[in-house]
Amino acid sequence: MEIFVNQALIVLEQNQERNNHNWNKRLNTFINHALQDNEYQEILKIPIEVGNKVGSLKKFLQNFKVINAAGGLVLSGNQLLYIIRNGYFDLPKGKLEKGENFTVAAVREVEEECNLSGVVISEPKFFATYHVYLYKNKTILKRTKWYLMTIENEKLTPNPQYEEGITETGWINKNEIKSLKIPTYKSIETVINHFVR
Repeated sequence: MEIFVNQALIVLEQNQERNNHNWNKRLNTFINHALQDNEYQEILKIPIEVGNKVGSLKKFLQNFKVINAAGGLVLSGNQLLYIIRNGYFDLPKGKLEKGENFTVAAVREVEEECNLSGVVISEPKFFATYHVYLYKNKTILKRTKWYLMTIENEKLTPNPQYEEGITETGWINKNEIKSLKIPTYKSIETVINHFVR
């Protein structure tokens, strides 16, 4: 399991040895550093005891408030739907509303953030990312399930949802993504690399 903290990465690795959880202090120091420095690109490995995987994960998750989110990578032919949020190249996503499941949330978020309709999930198998951020002095771990999507009416023009910090939406040829000069998050790069071959 990989967890992004800005450009840094926490990797949970299975370990045969009994885990004594001495990593807690290192974890907090690592997260604080990564949240304060967007250029910090280190990797922290946390051992998860193979024989007690559930217990080890629970211990790890106690460090965070966990939030569930969903989003989509929308393809129309060779074109990929993108947004610019807070100056970063991004994909539409957002938190689940009360009583909502991941697939419904993913479609809703794409349609809301890009002012589109007729977005459909084309592949039910999801890809998950995890990232950590600070909100109201709480360390949040956001789990996002990503779905591959298409749009029924390819002639619709996306428009940004400004109140969500989105300043631009549009379509970009998927072959041109790597040559972009706009910054993006590593977690978004992993989503694009997973779905766009």
